[in-house]
Amino acid sequence: MAETMIERVARAIFEAMDVTDGLDGSSATRYAVAAIKAMRDPTQAMVRDGDATPTSHSWGQSHLSAENAEFAMCEPIWQAMIDAALTQA
Repeated sequence: MAETMIERVARAIFEAMDVTDGLDGSSATRYAVAAIKAMRDPTQAMVRDGDATPTSHSWGQSHLSAENAEFAMCEPIWQAMIDAALTQA
């Protein structure tokens, strides 16, 4: 089964925290949900960088399914938006 985004973020939080912080898996999951909710609405920088990101227009490539072609177009935009958020830290 594929890892969900909540599981991925919870694992990253859990691994980033010091064991002495008393963080357990349940707490990490709650923090992950809160973190993802906070990112739901993009900042102006995220929108700007996402909009400025060139995408791979692979819709016409027969070896890609429509779902994979859509992912190929969205992935660099998503990454640029998250990168923009991370630069604000």
